Amino acid sequence: MTAHKQVLPFGSWPTALSAERILAGALRLGFPQIDGGWIYWLEGRPGEGGRQVIVRGMPGQAPEDVTPADQNVRTLVHEYGGGDFRVQAGQLVYADMSEQRVWLRDLDDPLPGRLLSEAGPRYADFAFSPDGRWIAAVQEVGREAGEPENTVVVFDLQSSAPPIPVASGHDFVSFPRFSPDGTRLVYTAWNHPNMPWDGTRLYEQAFGPEGPVGEARLGVTASIGI
Repeated sequence: MTAHKQVLPFGSWPTALSAERILAGALRLGFPQIDGGWIYWLEGRPGEGGRQVIVRGMPGQAPEDVTPADQNVRTLVHEYGGGDFRVQAGQLVYADMSEQRVWLRDLDDPLPGRLLSEAGPRYADFAFSPDGRWIAAVQEVGREAGEPENTVVVFDLQSSAPPIPVASGHDFVSFPRFSPDGTRLVYTAWNHPNMPWDGTRLYEQAFGPEGPVGEARLGVTASIGI
């Protein structure tokens, strides 16, 4: 018996495999970090509508989710995001996709955690101070006209006050990081029409027990010169 053949236009062949079915198990893994013997990573799950979850694991132990099932860990700073979470000494800070609010969680505490920001501003690229009191971040606030305003801010975890501005006046800022002794905070910045590889500047901000001290000092201006 001869099998029936059917000629169809290219790309219109019937199949039982849908795009959704193929992608359902294609997990996206990224942004790995190590803390207290655990490895943490951000896991994107197509089967859950692309929701991103912070997961941790260690050798000999099954991975476990550490963010609630109703949250999607993702920041929209600079629109494409990045730097969605940071973990240090059992403390986890992250941005939730819903309203872009920032959460702080003690991983030894079963409670959901503490809300650090309200809806409106976006935050990304978190960094803890060595003593765990401060969290530095990039803050993005929309404006009625023009591009959003990008600044570096610090959250004082001993206070419920709004974050303290550290750096402003730049079109873009990124990578705030504390020195090992906590006395300095560095960050990079660049302005239009430059892209980051055209003219990035590295700044150093003195930091004391109560936060930033004085004005930031320009350290290095870098250009790849493509």
